[in-house]
Amino acid sequence: MKAGVEIYEYQPQILHAKLILSDGAVYAGSSNLDIRSLNLNYELMLRLEDETVAVEAREIFERLLKHSRRIEPDHGGSHGPSGSVGKITGRIFC
Repeated sequence: MKAGVEIYEYQPQILHAKLILSDGAVYAGSSNLDIRSLNLNYELMLRLEDETVAVEAREIFERLLKHSRRIEPDHGGSHGPSGSVGKITGRIFC
């Protein structure tokens, strides 16, 4: 998050899907970003490098963003300061 990554939590309900937009690539799927999910669970993330898909994904993201709350580094979302957002960030970037 210090590097400019923003994380949002969808508010109306639990949304297990993940959508990552990065440098023209779209990552979409259900895989959690923790060691257990990446190594053990049968979940899927797709990487798509197609300009049309990237535009459509951005539109979906912006539509869902209106119903989402930005997670601040000192808050950690609905899971509290030591919740899953902090643990995920630590495992990915450490």
